[in-house]
Amino acid sequence: MSIPYKKKIIEYLDYLDPIAQKIGAVNTVLVENDKLKGYNTDAAGFKRMLEEDGNLRIKNNIAIIVGAGGAARAVATVFAENSVKKLYIINRSLDRAEVLSNYLKIEFPRIQIENLNLKYLAYKNIFKDASVLVDTTPVGTYPDIDVAPVIRPDVLHENLLVIDLVYNPQKTTLLKAADKAGASFLNGFSMLKYQAAESFKIWTGYKIDPAIWNGLF
Repeated sequence: MSIPYKKKIIEYLDYLDPIAQKIGAVNTVLVENDKLKGYNTDAAGFKRMLEEDGNLRIKNNIAIIVGAGGAARAVATVFAENSVKKLYIINRSLDRAEVLSNYLKIEFPRIQIENLNLKYLAYKNIFKDASVLVDTTPVGTYPDIDVAPVIRPDVLHENLLVIDLVYNPQKTTLLKAADKAGASFLNGFSMLKYQAAESFKIWTGYKIDPAIWNGLF
C-alpha cells in the first residue's frame, strides 16, 4: 500500500494492528478468515534503516521531517518512541503539520515539537544542530527527477544524515545537494526493503533476508 492510500484504506478494514492504529496509516493488508487486517511496517523498516544503514541512534538527537502524510507519521513515531531530543515538522500546509504534531503530543507528551511552514525560509538555523533530515514527500520521484529539492541546499552540512524516502531515482536532487555539502545520505530503498521483509513475514509467517533485494534500485 502506497501514496495516497495508506489512510484511505483504513475504513475498509476489519482489524487494525495496534501499531497501524497508533500511526493512522496502513501499508500491508492480510486477508485471513475472510477478514481484512491492516498493518504498518514502515515504522519498523525506517528504524532498521537508521540503525543498520544510517548508523544513527535516535536518542537525544534533533530530527527534521519534511511532509505530514502517512510515511511522515511512521517516521515521526519512530523518532518519538526512541526519545528524540526535538522534532521539527516542515510542511507546505501548516494545518497538516499540526495534525501530525497533535497526534505525537497525545501519544508522546514529553517530546519537543515545532511546526514550520515550508513557504517561509526562516528556518535555516534549525539545521545547524540537527543530526537527521528526512524528506517524506514524493518530490523528485521519476519522471520528475529534475524538480528542485524541497529543502534549500545551503542548509545542509557534513554532520547531517539526509534521507529521501524516494528510491527512483537513486539520487534525487536533494541527495545530490547533500552529497555536494559533504553530508551522509540514504534514499528510500533501504526502508523499502526492510518494511517489505516485515510485510513478507506477516503474509507468510517466514523471515526473509532483506539483502535479497540489494541491487534492484
